Amino acid sequence: MGDQLLIGMARRLQLCLREEDTVSRFGGDEFAVMVNEVKDVKDAIHLAERFLARLKEITMPSSVGKTTSVSIGIVMFNDKYKITQDILRDADTAMVHAKARGGGCYQVFDTTLHTNAIALLLLETDIKRAVANQEWQIYYQPILSMASGETQGVEALVRWIHPRRGLLLPEEFIRDAEDVELILPIGEFVLRTACLQAKAWHAAGFPELWVSVNLSLRQFQDSNLVQKISQILAETGLPGKRLRLEVTETGAMQDLAYSVEVLKEIEKLGVDVLLDGFGNGFSSLSYLKRFPIKALKIDQSFIQDIMVNKSSAAITTAIITMARSLNLDVIAVGVENNEQNRFLKELFCDNVQGFLFCRPLPANDVTGFLQQHLVKLKDKLLPS
Repeated sequence: MGDQLLIGMARRLQLCLREEDTVSRFGGDEFAVMVNEVKDVKDAIHLAERFLARLKEITMPSSVGKTTSVSIGIVMFNDKYKITQDILRDADTAMVHAKARGGGCYQVFDTTLHTNAIALLLLETDIKRAVANQEWQIYYQPILSMASGETQGVEALVRWIHPRRGLLLPEEFIRDAEDVELILPIGEFVLRTACLQAKAWHAAGFPELWVSVNLSLRQFQDSNLVQKISQILAETGLPGKRLRLEVTETGAMQDLAYSVEVLKEIEKLGVDVLLDGFGNGFSSLSYLKRFPIKALKIDQSFIQDIMVNKSSAAITTAIITMARSLNLDVIAVGVENNEQNRFLKELFCDNVQGFLFCRPLPANDVTGFLQQHLVKLKDKLLPS
């Protein structure tokens, strides 16, 4: 069927071209088209749009029932090109960029694409070195009970100690690590380190403390995920009930059947799952009831402006009310001031997390926070 599809593609391409133009199968599922006598980039774009329209009509042979998706990279010849390979390289770079945008589109090459491609290649080299040398440091941010003020758990947050650029936050490298398919070893390192640290805190006098670890979409889709979690729990000696895994709402909704199956397997290990970034995705109540989850983490974009945006306040109120009806806990993320905290307290939100209470800290500093916080709580409970 793959061969038949390629033949169909080739024929459609030929129908879009003139006799003096050249089309060839470049390799795998890629075709290269050389078009003569193009006036300007508008002509090339017009031709690309014609390709997209024609090739979209092709369906997979037999009864598969799938339509094709085509990505096109356009490069315009100029005197700066000295060898053929450079033209093909830039066309390929533009095509990859079109694919990254979701496919079904074209991308005209410009020098910034080449610069970005080189930067990504260098970053990939840096990430590979970081994985080999374990250049990661885990910070932890406490999650507190709204009712008692006691620290219930901590969220593990990875940092990259880059040898040249210093301390890098997740938003500066996680997406790139996913793009170059190196997120799995990073995620495994974070999970193992967090479990070991939680075990150490238990021995230091905090036996009820749990640690939550974020799972990237690629990790969640890993067929060996449950096995890896089970292995790490066994290696570190951490009870499953003291580990929580955070899955994004949008990630869980991508493949509902798969998500339900994996979440149930994780539940068998005694591990609770938190649905992260809730409110920004597209979950419906019917699907939410199928997920074996412990809590919802309200997306911080709602918390940060609940005092000035009526919609955010209404959504936050609705999420807490809904969660209570489904017997789910709620964690409000990104609490930064007393007004936000007071609003959430009036709604009887279960747990809070944010700069108002504690910033993400290295493990040793979190140990100090836990000890000081415990002393303050005991002082509050002593009779005056």
